[in-house]
Amino acid sequence: MDQKKLDQQSQHWEVNFSNKPEMFGLNPSLSAKKALKLFQEKKIQNIVEIGAGLGRDTIFFAKNSIHIIALDYSFSGIKVINQKTNKDNLSNYISTKHFDVRQKLPFNDIQLKVLPRFVDPNTSSIEGGLLAPMPGKISEVLIKKDQKVKAGQSLMIIEAMKMEQTIKSPNAGKISKIMVKKGQQVENGESLLVIDE
Repeated sequence: MDQKKLDQQSQHWEVNFSNKPEMFGLNPSLSAKKALKLFQEKKIQNIVEIGAGLGRDTIFFAKNSIHIIALDYSFSGIKVINQKTNKDNLSNYISTKHFDVRQKLPFNDIQLKVLPRFVDPNTSSIEGGLLAPMPGKISEVLIKKDQKVKAGQSLMIIEAMKMEQTIKSPNAGKISKIMVKKGQQVENGESLLVIDE
């Protein structure tokens, strides 16, 4: 990737995080809530969050006694997380570091276990249901209720962080339910629609 594009990306996050310190909301993401259950089941007490953003999940984990190293590409994002950490007296649980994911992780001798942050978009919550693969905004709904669809057909588009993710049908069938509409914000793992075979 050329340096000009990388600089633009960096500037995008600095401006957005500086001007909208709550752009992702104050509540933890659905994926963070699910991850916390997993951490508690597996007795995981120390985690590294890569791409911590503005810290809504970081703060949530810390308030649930998880020690977290929050890494982000944005200096503004790290500043906001540090402010929230101090405000909520969570400095015993949170440490932050500016980090570019294209670089080697900033640790020496530690063992990390990678857990996925986002759900597989073909994972079903109810039979025939499709879930949002990431948090974002529904920018297009390309189908209607009772419409027949083919395997691989585009169903809707989710926009997040200046990227678009097309949700495609995993199989042929008929749309029996649509749970979202254009312009709606969705969380990772939120039910989008149901396809009956």
